[in-house]
Amino acid sequence: MHHIVYPKKVKAGAKITYYFEITNVGPHSADYYYIGGILPKGIISTLKWNGPKNTTCTWEGNEFWCWPPPILYPNPEEDWQTDTTWLTIQVTLNKKTRGTATAKLGGMTFDVPTGAGDLDEKRLRELGIKGWIFTKTVKTQIVAPSVKKKKSTKQVYVPPPPPPPKPDRAPTRNRKKGT
Repeated sequence: MHHIVYPKKVKAGAKITYYFEITNVGPHSADYYYIGGILPKGIISTLKWNGPKNTTCTWEGNEFWCWPPPILYPNPEEDWQTDTTWLTIQVTLNKKTRGTATAKLGGMTFDVPTGAGDLDEKRLRELGIKGWIFTKTVKTQIVAPSVKKKKSTKQVYVPPPPPPPKPDRAPTRNRKKGT
């Protein structure tokens, strides 16, 4: 079972941040599990992520999976035990990506026999060890970036202002009267 928060719409070239939680609903403790999923197509080749302390992640192709350290108990009996874990993944879309960004996020757990805890998910599948994947498909619509209207570059003739009137050049004289 899981809870996912993500944007419903983003602009092309924008970042998409996924926050999600997985919860062990039982009946057994989950001591060998992954949290993550399949990321959308059309993203750049770097991402940011955050999870509980000592979480380790791997990214291969379009799959990004992490394994947090705590065991997920179905019915916590003490305060220090947890039954939920979380992960935040932030991807950046290519500027030319259009349509819908589709991701499948959630958890994956395996029934790992004693002594096989160091094997990765690929090797567990090769050995035929039983596993369960619980993901939810989430879709984010990619909208075209807003285009600013350019001001018209059409030239319009504006006549120059008329020249100022010419001053009267006749000298003015003050003459003394009655001398």
